[in-house]
Amino acid sequence: MSRFVGQISRVRALPGVDGQECLTVRVDIDDGRFVWRVADLQVAGEADSGTPLAPGAWASGRLSEGESDWWVFTAQAGERISIEMTSSDFDTYLELRDPDGELVRDDDDSGRETDSYIENQILPVTGQYTVVARAYDAGDGSGAYEIILEASNRLAYGDEVHAELERGQSDDWMLSVRQGDRISVVVESDDFDTVVKVVDSDGAVVAENDDSCDDRNSRVFELRVLRTGEWIVRVEAFGNDGLGQYTLVVVRGRGATAGC
Repeated sequence: MSRFVGQISRVRALPGVDGQECLTVRVDIDDGRFVWRVADLQVAGEADSGTPLAPGAWASGRLSEGESDWWVFTAQAGERISIEMTSSDFDTYLELRDPDGELVRDDDDSGRETDSYIENQILPVTGQYTVVARAYDAGDGSGAYEIILEASNRLAYGDEVHAELERGQSDDWMLSVRQGDRISVVVESDDFDTVVKVVDSDGAVVAENDDSCDDRNSRVFELRVLRTGEWIVRVEAFGNDGLGQYTLVVVRGRGATAGC
């Protein structure tokens, strides 16, 4: 008789009887060659939707042996986030799951000592994400912990960002805009010829500039927002052939200026 190693591969809250939610645990068994789907186990009743996790602020929790905490946050596709979990009581473990419950990334000890750290993860889709906070050994870990979510490419009006572009890459910065806003964007660099693009909530490029400031620096001036949503400010090198340090400034208001 063959010996198999099983793993829980999916946790989802799905509609159940009479529209009530139930918890579905999908169990796969991996024998090294094939993955065999064994069962979808459903636990009737209302599923725990998770505790909101606000970016930029430490939150705290406490686990008993065998327990895990679910934290949730809403984000846009393309956002870059980091999550850190620390504890002096047990070896921490983090799971990041997408809106469908699929595992995006997990981590055990990328932080200090036995702390967990998911760093610079670019989110693939828009929706509500779940962070599962637990002990590495669920049967032998309990105590207090702290957790923090950081959005590393989220902009706000008035920000001045100093960043580094890698060759052949583009940097996407997320910006929440409101109908009627007028925004100006400047990208400056001593290392490469900059290009800035502004992409609306539908994925359409609504503004693009190469050298409005001078021979190398880029500027979009007083772009009017027609609909509230989440926009992307994209920084590139001209010809996709440059790398180095750059400064990005975003301001709001009629007649507002930025840099140059």
